[in-house]
Amino acid sequence: MEVLVTFLEAAHMRKTCYNKFNIDFTDLSHVILRNASALTTKGLRMLRGHKISDLEATGLKVTVNDLIGCLGEWTLQNLRSLNVARSTFMDGSRYCVVVALSKLRNLQCLNVSCTEFNRHGLEIVVEDLPHLESLDISCTRVDDITPLRKCRDRLKLLTMYNLKVSCSDNVIPVLLDLHELRLLDVSDEKDNHPFGMFTPARSKVTDFLRAVDKVPHLTSLDISGKEDISSSELRQFIHHHPQLKFLGLTHSEVCHDEGFTNPRHPDYRPTLLPALGQCFIQAI
Repeated sequence: MEVLVTFLEAAHMRKTCYNKFNIDFTDLSHVILRNASALTTKGLRMLRGHKISDLEATGLKVTVNDLIGCLGEWTLQNLRSLNVARSTFMDGSRYCVVVALSKLRNLQCLNVSCTEFNRHGLEIVVEDLPHLESLDISCTRVDDITPLRKCRDRLKLLTMYNLKVSCSDNVIPVLLDLHELRLLDVSDEKDNHPFGMFTPARSKVTDFLRAVDKVPHLTSLDISGKEDISSSELRQFIHHHPQLKFLGLTHSEVCHDEGFTNPRHPDYRPTLLPALGQCFIQAI
């Protein structure tokens, strides 16, 4: 039986309520634990008897390793999707420990956004999770995405919103190698830094757009917050990617282009949904 469980107020859940999700009463396969900061490993152990294929546990205070340790053997072998956004990988010694993810050999979708997940963790998951197709590393401590090359033949969805890399020169070459990508989000938060010297290094999205023969299967691209977008290069990229259905352009000057806003413009594509959001004109 497929059951959806949402714990919105975990702190107020009674023991009798947990007992209702005992394997003797319910068989859970899709589990959602939202805002679960009050959940303990004792409470999470009720998951052990269930055969779970999709698990969302966000905002946990216990570590992700502890969560995985509370799962049963069937779940470890068959879990397809794991979302641990806004949770923690930090153990008692304040080290980021992600080794438990290696147990999830059949995992296809992983969301570690807004966690301490780092480059070492990225190396582990691309090496040890052979079926990984979807990855969200937004707002993490990953400062080098080079390990993604190891899954260039299978990664289809990559979200890296507001990711600050230490060396931006290798970001675009790595992304262009991921030829199976269908969805790519490299959007940035709009900075309020008054001086450029305080602005974190960013990759040049123009270099990505110029490679019109790369990532041929792309259906969704979010480049919101990028400031170096050329209208002509973007149009060429769109022309060479007929499957593209969504384009994120929030906080970019190019969102004023009539090719995206005027249905009568010769470059307007009715099948493409541009997310223009909050357009702005740069002050001079």
